[in-house]
Amino acid sequence: MNLRDLLGERYGNRDRFYKMQPYVIALYTGKGIPMLWHGQEFAENWGVPPRGLGRNLFERPLHWEFFYDEAGKALVRLHRILGTLRGTHRALGSRGYYYYYHDRAHLQRGVLAYRRKADAQGTSVSEDVLVLLNFSDSEAEVWLPFPAAGRWVEMIDGTLSPIQVVQNGQWFPAIVPSNYGSIYKLT
Repeated sequence: MNLRDLLGERYGNRDRFYKMQPYVIALYTGKGIPMLWHGQEFAENWGVPPRGLGRNLFERPLHWEFFYDEAGKALVRLHRILGTLRGTHRALGSRGYYYYYHDRAHLQRGVLAYRRKADAQGTSVSEDVLVLLNFSDSEAEVWLPFPAAGRWVEMIDGTLSPIQVVQNGQWFPAIVPSNYGSIYKLT
């Protein structure tokens, strides 16, 4: 009996690994503790049949070679960046959370936007972070109220132009690449 007969389906397709990127960003920027599952950080993708022995009695070893291919390198890089951001910015680990609900402007275009906030504590000043996730196949421009005046910088790649906000609560457009996300922080 071969693997395909036992599992009832083929090993998963990793050609569209880039579609995982907004979910990875959400994992590290959402409320709670990020939990990685069995090779998720480099797009391990075992198919699980709907029934039968292959569902729970078949070994699914990690394919460590995926760590070094194009998809794996891109995802590992993103996990490392986001892990560092989560460890260095209190807002990403705090309980403060606000979801921007704009049905026509965001949801219909496949974009989610939310703010993470950490209040001032001891010698630490308050911190706000805006997170934008784009689940669509096209770049999106999203208008959001930025909570504080100043220069807001994108922190994942740092390639997007900074946004200069003149007054608290002022609305500005922010660019979100397709199947990716942006995290803006006041500098």
